[in-house]
Amino acid sequence: MKKIILFLAIFASLMRAEFPNQDLIKIHAKLYPQILLFSENVQKSDSPITIAVLYSNNTSRQIADSFKNSVDEIYKNSIKNRQLNVVSISCQDFTKLQHTPTAVYIVDCEQINIKTLNKFISMSATKNTFDSNNALFYVEITQKTNILFNKKVAKNPNFAFSPSLLKLVTITETE
Repeated sequence: MKKIILFLAIFASLMRAEFPNQDLIKIHAKLYPQILLFSENVQKSDSPITIAVLYSNNTSRQIADSFKNSVDEIYKNSIKNRQLNVVSISCQDFTKLQHTPTAVYIVDCEQINIKTLNKFISMSATKNTFDSNNALFYVEITQKTNILFNKKVAKNPNFAFSPSLLKLVTITETE
């Protein structure tokens, strides 16, 4: 019984960590590209799906690269017959991207303008980043897996999603 309690305590602390662990990164890498397929803009377009992974320091860059590698490994640069590209880029260099991404995965990015991020479908690596950057999505693992959907950000007229997405998400509103 003590081992079970210890395991649960360690697991809970890992899930609340400042940065996600490798298991959570792999879950994000599996789910986030799938979530993008619910976007009406993505459904209407034939152009490649591009996810920009934003980081601010060496620690968060390792996580960004891990997410990118996991997506590449899972999807092999393609999802539902669409090209899927993932690029890791520092928050400072984000505005210098040559191609506009479909979505951003925010590992750690305090210095970027939130209005800049609200032009993209945004997904967060951590709950703290979800709250502080007003990201649109975050996959939270507690007793069950919840895909949090930020109602406040979803009011943006640039975002239109298939109604079936609402059956999969937990609607929340960040402060």
